[in-house]
Amino acid sequence: MTKDQANLLLSELSKLENKTYYNVALLSMNTGLRIKEIINLTWQCINIEAGTILIVDSKDKKNNEFAYMTGEIKELFTSLHSQNNQPQTNVFDTNYQSLRRHIQPILNDLFNQGVTDARFKIVIHSLRHTYGSWLVAQGVDIYKVSRLMRHKTIQMTLRYLHSQDKDLIEAVKKLEQ
Repeated sequence: MTKDQANLLLSELSKLENKTYYNVALLSMNTGLRIKEIINLTWQCINIEAGTILIVDSKDKKNNEFAYMTGEIKELFTSLHSQNNQPQTNVFDTNYQSLRRHIQPILNDLFNQGVTDARFKIVIHSLRHTYGSWLVAQGVDIYKVSRLMRHKTIQMTLRYLHSQDKDLIEAVKKLEQ
């Protein structure tokens, strides 16, 4: 998703009574965390001062993987932490079905009208992909993007390079100069 699309989504999610859906979307787009990882987060995994999130239930079952916080995510956790800070308590009181039931219809209304091929639909997991695409768009080295996304192989990360096709077009245009 582009920044404008992300802002549109967040604007719509902010209108919901339950702010969890907004917070989860914001967190995924700014850390690359998978939805399952977000659902399983407990306060003992959050180190606001260091700006790190320990991922204990990662997809690959690796130990000591971290995600890193932006300033906006530090602010989010600071505000949530004041409400509930028991170490064993989940940061978000939700599950995948609830997230899907509330977020996916908004994604469909905003971005998926008339899209029939599932490969081109924006879904909840697209929030994580947005993080990777934004990093690439900012010129972050693909190896660093791979590490931040916690991919097993660099090949998994290479799909984010498609977002830089405009750079390839500009490179070809240099031949005309």
